[in-house]
Amino acid sequence: MVTVETLGILATAIGVAIGVWQLVLSRRIASGEFLLRLDDMFRHHQDVHIALRPGGKWYGVEDLSLSAAESAAIDAYMGLFERIYVLVDKGIIDAETVKRLYGYRIKNIVANRTIRQTRLVDEKDDWKDFIALCNVLGITLEGE
Repeated sequence: MVTVETLGILATAIGVAIGVWQLVLSRRIASGEFLLRLDDMFRHHQDVHIALRPGGKWYGVEDLSLSAAESAAIDAYMGLFERIYVLVDKGIIDAETVKRLYGYRIKNIVANRTIRQTRLVDEKDDWKDFIALCNVLGITLEGE
């Protein structure tokens, strides 16, 4: 015969299982929403992204001359990646996802000789989180 205590334990176990399932589901939804927000943030840097891509106006340019506005736009774009590194470092987003979704963008930044030299060599102390993200993702700072 089933006792009241047994039914209570069973109900508690079912409640805990449902709670864990809801937590996992909520985390997945939050992660998806977060990635969509990141994509929205990247839209603000579309000009820099396009200029650095193969075929873009800055792609393969050996001695890139940048205006103050262009330089500030590059800094803001790279700064977004620094914030992503902080999220990776805190375990909020995993490095493999960042590499899969945004690794090519980081490679395009590093491939630009002028940006690599000015930001990642001459000003390397100011870009520690960007450099750390490259290291975590296995992206070499020598360009490609």
